[in-house]
Amino acid sequence: MSTERPPIGIFTTDERLVVRAWDPWIADVTRIAAADAVNRPLTELIPDLNDRGLLSPFENVLRRGTVEVLAPALHHYLIACPSPDNIPGFACMQQHVTLGPLRADGRIVGVVVTVEDVTARVAHERELAARLQESPREVTREAWRSTTGSPQQIEALTRLMALDDWRLRRATVTTLAEHGDAIVESLVRTLHTQHHNLAVLSSALDLLAISDIDVVGPLVSCLDAPDANLRIQSALILGERRDRRATQALIARLSDRDVNVQFHAIEALGRLGATEACDALVTIAESGDFFLAFPALQALRAIGNPSIAPRLVPLLADDLLRASAIDVLGEHGDEDVVAPLLELLNASDAPADVIADALAGVHQRYEHGYGAGEHIAGLVRRGITARGTQRILDAVHRVAGDRLPSLAKVLGWLEGEPVQRALTRLLGHEAVRAQIVEALVRHGAGVVGLLIEQLRAEDLETRQAAAVALGRISDRRAVAALIQSLQDPELAVPAAGALARIGDRDAFDGLVALLGNRDPSIRQSAIAALNSIGHPDMAARIVPLLSNLDPLVRESALRIAGYFGYPDCIEQVLQCCRDESEAVRRAAIESLAFFDDARAVPSLVEALDRQQPSAVRAAAAAALARIDHDVAADALTHALGDPDAWVRYVALRSLGSIGDRGVVPAVLETLRTDPAPHVRLAAIDVIGRLGTAEAWDVLEPLARSSDSDIGGAAIVALGHLEHPEALAALEGFLRAPQPWQRVAAVTATSQRSDAPAARALQWVAAADDEQDVAQAAIQGLARIARRPGPQGAEAAQALVALTAEPLRREGVIQALSELPARRIPDVAIGLGDSLPDVRCASVEALGRMQQADASRTLEAALDDGHPGVRLAAIRALKNLGTREPQKKLMTLARTDPDTDVRRAAMFAASRSNGQ
Repeated sequence: MSTERPPIGIFTTDERLVVRAWDPWIADVTRIAAADAVNRPLTELIPDLNDRGLLSPFENVLRRGTVEVLAPALHHYLIACPSPDNIPGFACMQQHVTLGPLRADGRIVGVVVTVEDVTARVAHERELAARLQESPREVTREAWRSTTGSPQQIEALTRLMALDDWRLRRATVTTLAEHGDAIVESLVRTLHTQHHNLAVLSSALDLLAISDIDVVGPLVSCLDAPDANLRIQSALILGERRDRRATQALIARLSDRDVNVQFHAIEALGRLGATEACDALVTIAESGDFFLAFPALQALRAIGNPSIAPRLVPLLADDLLRASAIDVLGEHGDEDVVAPLLELLNASDAPADVIADALAGVHQRYEHGYGAGEHIAGLVRRGITARGTQRILDAVHRVAGDRLPSLAKVLGWLEGEPVQRALTRLLGHEAVRAQIVEALVRHGAGVVGLLIEQLRAEDLETRQAAAVALGRISDRRAVAALIQSLQDPELAVPAAGALARIGDRDAFDGLVALLGNRDPSIRQSAIAALNSIGHPDMAARIVPLLSNLDPLVRESALRIAGYFGYPDCIEQVLQCCRDESEAVRRAAIESLAFFDDARAVPSLVEALDRQQPSAVRAAAAAALARIDHDVAADALTHALGDPDAWVRYVALRSLGSIGDRGVVPAVLETLRTDPAPHVRLAAIDVIGRLGTAEAWDVLEPLARSSDSDIGGAAIVALGHLEHPEALAALEGFLRAPQPWQRVAAVTATSQRSDAPAARALQWVAAADDEQDVAQAAIQGLARIARRPGPQGAEAAQALVALTAEPLRREGVIQALSELPARRIPDVAIGLGDSLPDVRCASVEALGRMQQADASRTLEAALDDGHPGVRLAAIRALKNLGTREPQKKLMTLARTDPDTDVRRAAMFAASRSNGQ
């Protein structure tokens, strides 16, 4: 067996586990010739396959399409082979085996298996482990000297990567890179010899891809191979690898003599997001050759370059390409594509639902990026004709549910009685109900009569949505119908909510009548509506209700009296603190904190008596948080010994709100002894918020707990401390192995005002592999950036720097765009960054800010040296509708060296001229 090629072999089976391919390496090590292996069941070649539990992984691959790994530490080997080179201690070769699905025509047709000889590695690791026990420094120096080495040394070095020695890590990477080259050479040989068997080859490459071998260079060279199948397969794999180094070579294949190679090069460029290929792809789309034009449009959609939208508009006249062109324009076009899309809708038979999808896409992008969705809606409203409107109405009743949201959105922008009637009928569709309500609210008074009719509809959801819409419109003509709807138990809650929004006093009596309703949600809705209306006779009407025979009425009246703190009600509220009904007593206790009366505090303290039900005691503990009185802290401290865990929890939260540091000993005792987990968690939070000297000594050990609840709460609490070691501890947790620890540390760090906090969060956002952790860090930076002062400026600039990370860019741009106006200079610093991507992102963020100062700052980006930045600035200024840079745009339209920039500047300048 040659030492020049890596010790890896491949074989395949069909869906019945009959061997279909058996490569020379496998034949060599197993001593089973290919002629003897092919067309035989795998269970004959490996008789103990099932007994060793190895049949199940094969079945998983065939049934579920999973990738299964047989590790040498657990399974030792798949096929029993002699130990290579007679390595002592091993009777059989140790193998690392990967099983993956073999696919053809979209289904699993077999299993592809890679077998790697790792015997030498396992032996060397055993030796290395023993040597590390005796002399770790000597082993480290040996690894550093190994710039090349045997496979045994190479494999062993991978296990040294975890050691805290940067020199060792660098040596390891160098050595493994050389080993990777050998694998690449073998892979390229396989490409040249087996490219005709595309199913086997593709599946094998999928499995090898998990090792992260760099095959881009050799695959690029294969694009020039004489065999068209090899060029096709190379283009396909380069697209899947998504490595932009292949871009120029793939662009060159767009003119390949074989049309199938062109097809796969187009698809690969789309997967790469290759903006450099846009001109060539548009030219292909313009050619009219459907076989290539269709994938070219799909690739342009994936790439997302808005500057090409004007060139695609003529394709709307092509019956075959029209739908794809509409999709691209909807995905990436700006307001300039609205008019041609409407022209198509008004005058052709093009699918109205597809056009509606595109218009809705443009609207969503403008609303999300600039808060200017209404501008797109206005363009549609002004440009659509009666025929276009009718086509939308017809499509609403014809299309499937997945197309309905876009049609409903566009319909909501239109006007006229037929549109209004269609909208009210759509209230019965759950998928679009929320946006239909929004549309009806925009129509305002014109749809009140139609919505009142819908209050009598058979469908309950329609009636409820109509009530909600009437409340949002707030037209007094709906009051009588809504009052009548209060009698319908299924409609009473939304009707009460609508009456609360309208605020008409005529609803007073109808709402008061619901205060004794047996349904708690109806009572609560009536209480909320009455509190919102604030009738001048409320106090006089509430006093007698506090003595009503019905405890439900008394409870409801107490909640209203407490909301307003009516002085005339205090005597009866105090009496209700001893009411025979527990619910009434609880409501009275909760209300007392809102009355300015000296008797309130003693009554609340008395309510903490253990003779009271636990719900009443908890209500008293919560109410005491609102009382500025020394007695409150004493009473709450005493409540920490309450037999009910919920009462103890509420008492702790109230102590945290009061902020009396004198309660710390009692809180610490609760943390040490309380049996309830949620109470201990509350104690951790209170200790952090109080920030006493002993807090660090308590919280730091707890933060190292493996319990995610305790550890997470303690880490967050550390964020409140001013202790000199707190930030260093949090920085350590930002690198902790568990994502929950890192998220908690991000939360804690974003609460601090230390100057290094922003830098720490920036590092997490850029480096953490967990999307949730990185996103939490971005939001934490944004919270700091919204604060005044130098820390806020540093956080904003850290966000700008993060836009260099492609995976974080969109989230960071959104966070930057939501910063206050005082951060515009900090965001604008990104316009001077050395990376065009950062400058483009800063342009995008400034454009979304919708601030005059941001718009003026954007004009400087029109002089940027990179055409992508100039394009981004033109788009942002056009979307903002500013006219100041018109002269500069006209100059760019005539003189800019980049075709896309000239074209975009021409469109933007013509728009600012009103053309």
